[in-house]
Amino acid sequence: MLLCIVLTVLRKVILNRIQEKIDGTLRRSCVDHIVTLRIILEQVNEFQESLYLVFIDYEKAFNRLNHENMWGALRRKGVPEKIIGLIEAQYEAFSCRILPDGVLSDPIRVVAEIRQGCILSPLLFLIVIDEILVGAIDRPTNRGFAVATYY
Repeated sequence: MLLCIVLTVLRKVILNRIQEKIDGTLRRSCVDHIVTLRIILEQVNEFQESLYLVFIDYEKAFNRLNHENMWGALRRKGVPEKIIGLIEAQYEAFSCRILPDGVLSDPIRVVAEIRQGCILSPLLFLIVIDEILVGAIDRPTNRGFAVATYY
């Protein structure tokens, strides 16, 4: 029980440190996204260009976020290595077991999921999604970018 409390406090400290470092770089507001999309649509109509849109199923995306991509996104956002190391340590031994036919399986290492209910999870997810969107915008025109699926 005490370990859970200490881990919760540690996660809150990590969350505050990350927010201090990158708070101004993320686009969080739903209104901001709607306004941006409207501006894009107006410009596409004005210049009679083609437009391709991608809609993300966030329920499935949240469960398929690769840890290595997450560490890279944190580094590119300038999060200190010590903070990234603390987060990595929480995911390093992240595993699960299943119980088919009443027999408990060996541990299965989880490499592509954010912990449900963790105070850090929404911010970690937002950082990676923001990087994907910024990467799509910054690419040369008509090139797009690859989207991987994990089914």
